[in-house]
Amino acid sequence: MSVWVEFIMNGMKAFAFICVALHLLVLVFQSSLFCDLFIPAWMTDGNIFHLFILALPVVSTLCLLPSSQVLKKPGWLSALLCGLVYAAVIVFSSAHLCSGISDWSRVVLIPLTVLSLTFCAPLLLTRSAYRSIFWILAVLFALHTIFILFCMVTDTTSAFGRSLVQGPGREKSLFGLILLRTDGLYGNPNTLGSFLMYLPAVLLSEAMIAGRFLSSAATVLLSIVSMGLLGSFSRGAQLTALLGAMFPAVQLSKRSKVLSTVASLFLVSFMVFAMQPSMNSSRQTGQSKALATTAGIDTVAVSEVSSGRSDLWRKTLERIDRSSALGTGLVGADSAEGSPHNFLLANLLYFGCFGTISLIAMLAVLGKSIWNRTRQYPELMPIAGVLAAVLLIHGQIEYVLTYPLFLSNSLFWFLSGYACFSSFDLGSRTEQRNISTDNSAAYANSGCPR
Repeated sequence: MSVWVEFIMNGMKAFAFICVALHLLVLVFQSSLFCDLFIPAWMTDGNIFHLFILALPVVSTLCLLPSSQVLKKPGWLSALLCGLVYAAVIVFSSAHLCSGISDWSRVVLIPLTVLSLTFCAPLLLTRSAYRSIFWILAVLFALHTIFILFCMVTDTTSAFGRSLVQGPGREKSLFGLILLRTDGLYGNPNTLGSFLMYLPAVLLSEAMIAGRFLSSAATVLLSIVSMGLLGSFSRGAQLTALLGAMFPAVQLSKRSKVLSTVASLFLVSFMVFAMQPSMNSSRQTGQSKALATTAGIDTVAVSEVSSGRSDLWRKTLERIDRSSALGTGLVGADSAEGSPHNFLLANLLYFGCFGTISLIAMLAVLGKSIWNRTRQYPELMPIAGVLAAVLLIHGQIEYVLTYPLFLSNSLFWFLSGYACFSSFDLGSRTEQRNISTDNSAAYANSGCPR
């Protein structure tokens, strides 16, 4: 390989890193209440910016594919085939509804996010590039947690001339202590929770891989981010992070029973601590209903709110029954009748049975590849755990996966590609440690001086 060809390839990989990092960082601030202060308008108008920076890794991969060994990666080609079928169904089912560039961009961004972050980014990004993105996101959300704690302690309710308290919403009652509802940069606690639920697993994986200094830093960030997740009071995100942590706890049990016991007790205690606000909320809701009935107030609105997701799922199933095999298509900010709050029901509704089957097939192939990789690299177990929990828990109560231009969706596919197809040399270091241990044992048995 000539020097110029290698230089061009390295330049394309560096440019791909910039594109992926920009996409994720812009989404961090684009979902915040201060979007217009951090993000220029041209980055959000028509979503053209995200289309461009996500398309570049795909183009780079097509250019490098002839010289790449990617076809030898287990599961890459079969998963990509399912992803292409899914992309075709999405475009075909929604094409007749698109009337402008904004509609087209939303439709195209759904499969483009999957293809770029899951199948192309792992071929272009090194282990160091992934680590840089992980640490940048962890530091940003740790600073956000510190900012929220500062606002709660100092009784600060506004910043930059804007309110940090977004209406009454869900009351933050913790063991009878009413906390000041300070949302920080995100008005919806479920939005913040869906961002934070990945980071504990990522930081735990980093702590298992990194050296002593970075491992200590990852532990500190893990503690701060976990506090932010607990303070978000997003029950779905908390439960997802907890169940995802069960996988590394099982892995610890193979190494140390003491660590396994400590981890299990911590998880159970944290689950009780995290679920307590929701029990208070349910108790307060029941008391509100009783008071409303006693006072003769109409309780229809209360019952509609408390019915929650079950009514949304029932309405979604009725709409699915009336839709075609290719679905109704997805156009606009969201469905006029409300979000399905379930990524499988959302895909059935918008993209029909063909789109949902191709999506499930792709996830199954990716899951098999991740499972095989965790057997080779146990350090990936925390990430595999949280990805499984997102599918089985969070994805069943929220429509986040496959939702365009949402950080939680992008992080899922980004981590899936990292766990499945990224090239990072962890095994060699383990082999070197084993060889070193064997050599030491051989010297000791032979009695030879070192």
